[in-house]
Amino acid sequence: MKIINNDIPSLKLSVNRIEKGHPFAFDLDVLGDNSLYSRLNRTSSQISESILIDSVTKLSNDRNHIYKRQKSIEELSQKVSLCVVFNAIALQYFETQPEVNSLDQALKNRTKKVGVSLTFSSIALSLGTIMALVSAINQVIPHHYWIILFVINLMINYWVKQKKSDKILSRDTSISIIKKYQELSDHLNKFSFEGGQLKNLSLDCKRNSTSLAKLTSILNFQKSSNFITNGFFLLDIHVIRKTENLKSENPIDFGNLVLSICQIEELISIAFFKFNNPTYTFPLVADKPGILNFNQLGHPFVPKENCVTNDFHQEAKINIVTGSNMSGKSTFLRSIGINFVLVHIGAPVFASRFETSLGNLFTSIKTVDSLNEQKSFFYAEVLRLSEIQKNITEENWGLVLLDETLKGTNSEDKLSGSISLAIKFSKLNCMLLFATHDSKMGVLADQHKDIFSNYCFESEVVNNEVIYDFKLKKGITTSKNATFLLKKHGVID
Repeated sequence: MKIINNDIPSLKLSVNRIEKGHPFAFDLDVLGDNSLYSRLNRTSSQISESILIDSVTKLSNDRNHIYKRQKSIEELSQKVSLCVVFNAIALQYFETQPEVNSLDQALKNRTKKVGVSLTFSSIALSLGTIMALVSAINQVIPHHYWIILFVINLMINYWVKQKKSDKILSRDTSISIIKKYQELSDHLNKFSFEGGQLKNLSLDCKRNSTSLAKLTSILNFQKSSNFITNGFFLLDIHVIRKTENLKSENPIDFGNLVLSICQIEELISIAFFKFNNPTYTFPLVADKPGILNFNQLGHPFVPKENCVTNDFHQEAKINIVTGSNMSGKSTFLRSIGINFVLVHIGAPVFASRFETSLGNLFTSIKTVDSLNEQKSFFYAEVLRLSEIQKNITEENWGLVLLDETLKGTNSEDKLSGSISLAIKFSKLNCMLLFATHDSKMGVLADQHKDIFSNYCFESEVVNNEVIYDFKLKKGITTSKNATFLLKKHGVID
């Protein structure tokens, strides 16, 4: 409910930050508080959490894979009641990757079998102790006979447990994890998946659910173990025997089972995003590079009632977006970027129609200097731009979003450098949207109409107030408002 009302809860996650050098995640608030990830996340384990983080930070360029994810997310969004129960079961325990790895290894380890002779010996000792107790009660033999046998049983039971039991499986945390995944496996059977991806993932769960149920029953039975049950029945020995027999006769691929369920959980997270945003649409994925078109595009972080949407129909490779302060340039670039990420994870986008090529995403929007690394603001920008250009290759098309680049130098250098930069990007395998205050960059479209195109955001002063419509228009901006705003707020005379 908080997320629906745009009150995004703070995250307490094992991974909740991204390096500032990431190609786009830092600029677009993909991770962290009040981020795309915080709006999507419904995960309940370190593994499913990592899968979702990888999805939003390492974009897939497999067109078929994305369409399969779209179908899976659509199907899950129509089974929300079952998904809610799934989440409730999953929240019983938050397990880490090392915990799952150790459990998986313990279930694969079959070197601690309880032999036939030890099994029969434990049964014989158990029967002998009970018969001695009954005889002592009936005053047939002295009481110390059954007490001696009782103590011998405890000693044998303790020795076998130390030598043969798997201490990992006997932990309460391990029992909680196994119980969680056994219940999730059973619950997934109620979904009756139609789609190929979900059906294949759920088959892994079905194959292991019966064995997991038996293992859970054995481990729960183990909880009743105490000195009385071990003194009379050598209970721990029988639990070890049943556990090892189950591992041999019905092997459980626990690691693969957990991975399959975590992959479903990651898809469920995005399915809730689809359910909570019914007006969002699934994008079209072009089968060739260089395509980007959309209608009524908005930013998913902005409440719908306050969001101004825009259309864009690609006409050129390099798109110069000019506009005055606060007119909407940066938000427009971020809207494109964040929806481009949603496309690559198979999620619906905030647009009535969105068609794009798949590719790498590169941004330079929130470049910062670094005192620790002795980098000036301008030098940090230069390094960022250099890194972007190095990662654009002939094999991999890229979408590049630059916001007011080279603002760390003087205006003359900035204009000259920006024009040269735009020309350099026009020779690379990418599409560029370049937001800038420099309206003089519009001359590039006059010189190279087939490569460059001009767009703008305008503002006007009405009754001593700056009015913005935040709508993208063709052409070069004619509005300026910096001096007016400085005077209005008394910063200058």
